[in-house]
Amino acid sequence: ALNLIKPFQTRYVVFSGALNSERSFIAAASKKMNKSLVFIQHGGHYGYIANLPRFSELEYKVCDVFLTWGWQVKDNHEYNCKFRPLPSPWLSERKKFWKNYINLNSNKIYDFLWMPQRLDEFTMPLTCIQNTRPDIIQNYSNDMTSMISNFKKNKIITYYKPYNKKTASILEGTHKKIKKIAGNLITISNSFDKGLSRINISNSHIILWDQPGTGFLECIVSGIPTMILSSKYFSKENDEAKKNFHELHKVGVIHKELNTLTYELKVFKENPNSWMNNTMRKKVIQNFIKKYAYVKNEWNKAWTEYLKREEYDY
Repeated sequence: ALNLIKPFQTRYVVFSGALNSERSFIAAASKKMNKSLVFIQHGGHYGYIANLPRFSELEYKVCDVFLTWGWQVKDNHEYNCKFRPLPSPWLSERKKFWKNYINLNSNKIYDFLWMPQRLDEFTMPLTCIQNTRPDIIQNYSNDMTSMISNFKKNKIITYYKPYNKKTASILEGTHKKIKKIAGNLITISNSFDKGLSRINISNSHIILWDQPGTGFLECIVSGIPTMILSSKYFSKENDEAKKNFHELHKVGVIHKELNTLTYELKVFKENPNSWMNNTMRKKVIQNFIKKYAYVKNEWNKAWTEYLKREEYDY
């Protein structure tokens, strides 16, 4: 690792994402050479989800500067790094991308495009109760079945996109069960490409998540109608974000019960433009965006201005 770093004269080494074994050696070599480590937020959950040691132990405690998507933490000795908010390049560009593809008044095939979280047979390093875990798979399956039964009762048409092939394999039995329950009211995708597509957005009234991850942030900054039916088993908000989550719940974006979700879908379908332009709802969403999903059309200027400063001199 030292031999890899030595040819570079820069004072800084930049990472995006948690350290793995290879990156850990590079980080250690960089510190030995008195270089500053700069980490960049690369997705959702940062700043607003509680008890995520993968972030705190493999990112915050290692770096000298952590560039966030808007949130801030007081500089402290626990993490020994400076948290600095900057507009998210990815979210800023996704907002531009979706601008010409959102049409609330077009005919839709599906009520929900349902995109739940991934499942794994084995945990990742430093997994804790806020991640999906093998011990919740059965409960997760039961909740899926209950939700689809409710959707069947309410004649809700769903396009379900599993997170990846591994998740689909783990839930193979559950998929057969929910298909039997809902019949033609549910379509289960056999495409495992991650993320949103133009055709899925144009065909669906609401993008439905089970946790506020990167996709949820993409939706709210881009003006894509979205809701969350919160899982009871993972992705709970931290104390700092409780007020924001409570407000999102009050305006019908986050739901803890199926009956409020199905009611809000009905309200939305009656007048999508009215729902999306509701003054209070827009204010609550903008408050969340400002704090956890900061976007800017000319984000590159904000980054350039910041990086030109001698921010990392210690």
